[in-house]
Amino acid sequence: MMIKTTIAILLLAAVVISQLPTGIPAAVSQLPTGIPAADISRRPPPENGPLFARWLVGECRWGVLNTLDRQNGFPFGNVVSYTDAATGVPFFYLSKTFDPTGLNALSNNRSSFTLSEAELGTCSVDPQSPLCTKITLSGQLYLLPENSSEATFAESELFRTHPMLAGWPKNKGNFGAFKLVIGEIFLVVNMFKPFKKVPLSEYFNATQ
Repeated sequence: MMIKTTIAILLLAAVVISQLPTGIPAAVSQLPTGIPAADISRRPPPENGPLFARWLVGECRWGVLNTLDRQNGFPFGNVVSYTDAATGVPFFYLSKTFDPTGLNALSNNRSSFTLSEAELGTCSVDPQSPLCTKITLSGQLYLLPENSSEATFAESELFRTHPMLAGWPKNKGNFGAFKLVIGEIFLVVNMFKPFKKVPLSEYFNATQ
């Protein structure tokens, strides 16, 4: 029985591995004008968890930000733009009036943020495949004090990376800069290896 199970696992692995591209394809080119493309040439080996995590967070431009619904307590996921401004910390531009994510965070700041390498075009398999690296950052989502140096910095970097955000009516939409204070990093790298919990110190100290 064990031999049959082992053979089945090996056959499954062989099928998935056969779907691997012969090379790393170019990044998705159909990005809106003004949004920088990912720097695929600097892609580190996935085996180096902290370095790969920093690269993935630095190169992606959007992800799914999860909060707890302030009314029913259910998890609520929302597709949002972001930047890490080369710091490893995600910053967001959210409405405190119309966007459930911002409202939820003000009520309960427990949050997680999920990214997939599929966004960058560097894996040609299904995004759920273990051959396609993905990361979840968990922690607390905070509204930065208006006109503080950190809020000014975050908005500047967000508007540089996502020019459309700069045109949104800040006062009417009650927009503000938020940041995710990371408490835990969950990284799934390729080749059917177990997930990694990347130590925060190694993540923030990782440089190329």
